[in-house]
Formats: sequence, structure tokens, C-alpha cells
Amino acid sequence: MGGPAKSPPGLEDLLRQMDAAGAEPFFRAVTADGKRRGMRLEREFWTLLEKVGREENATVGEIVAMIEASGIKSTNLTSAMRVFVAQWLEYRLGGLREKMSPSVVNGLINACPSPAFALSATRQLRFHNPAFLRFIRMNMPSEEMDQMERNLRLQIDMHMDDLLAALREGDRTMVPLGFAIGVNERRVRGRLNAVLAPCWNEDMIIGYVIT
Repeated sequence: MGGPAKSPPGLEDLLRQMDAAGAEPFFRAVTADGKRRGMRLEREFWTLLEKVGREENATVGEIVAMIEASGIKSTNLTSAMRVFVAQWLEYRLGGLREKMSPSVVNGLINACPSPAFALSATRQLRFHNPAFLRFIRMNMPSEEMDQMERNLRLQIDMHMDDLLAALREGDRTMVPLGFAIGVNERRVRGRLNAVLAPCWNEDMIIGYVIT
């Protein structure tokens, strides 16, 4: 028989960060529609309801009153509150996915008038704009365009894990570094500014070529 199933890395990180106290039921009194009532709900759900309130400019009591007035009760009011929080998170996550997708990254790169590209965490060249190809053409004028794109190799002067960690540190939004482009036996070096790509489902950096 095999051992226990291995969790995906992302879920393992979440499990390590989980606070057991968040699952502990907590009694709290709230005022909803002028009536004060007490409810027992896990601490994490109370915390999330407060976050929903800050985002939507409402008090926890007002949110409870709206849930109660909606008539949507799976079993009882506390169950409806849990479902409401889960659906609100899914709604907001869906909006973020639309704004942080690979197609958005590609759009940002192609909207840039200067040479730019997106590089995955595995150093795969995901996207580039026409200005980037013109930059290569200027430095490697004898290469055929189709051969150039097919044989292009791009390296940056920093380990990708270190670069991603540096971009996530505090308020550091940009890291300048060197890079090298190779096509067949030709090679050219330059400088770029690296930023995190706004992509929710994979790590990418955008490189803006400056020299």
C-alpha cells in the first residue's frame, strides 16, 4: 500500500501558515437592524466578515442583517454567513483572475513602445513585443527573422528564484540587472529593469530593455 497522498505545494504552504485558533468557534454579539443578537462562528469567519465590511464600506452587523433579509439560509443564519463569505471571496477572486492573466501580461508588453519581454520562473520566454525583435535585429542584422525567433536564447544575470524573492521584498518594485541574448553563435549583452508580472497562476517577470 502507498503512503499518504502528497498535497500540492501551494496547499502545503497554506497548511503550514494556518492558525489552529482560526477554526475555534467564537461567540460574538452584533447589532443587525437595530436588534442585538449573539452568534457563534469560527474566528476566521469573523475576521473575513470584518475584511468584507472594510472592502464594501459596511459593518459586520449590516452584513448580517442583509444576509438575514435575503432569506438565503441553508440551515441557519451562521451557515448562510459562511456561504456568503465563501461566495464573496470567489467573486473577488474571479475579478482578480481577469485582471491578472497571461493575456494581460502580453497586452502590457505589446503596449510598451520600447523592447520588452516576459520570462517565466523556468526562464522560458513567454511573450515579447515587436520592439524587442527590432532590438535583436539591430544587433544581429544578418540573422533571418524566423531563424532568430526559433533559436533565440535569453539569459539574465541573476538566479530567477533570487530575482523573484528580491522583487517581493518590501516596497522594491524593480530590479535593474544585465542580460544576454544569443542566436546561434552570436551573442549580445544589455541592461534591463525587471518587475513582477501581474499574473495570478504563474510566476513571471517583465523585462524592460534600457540598453
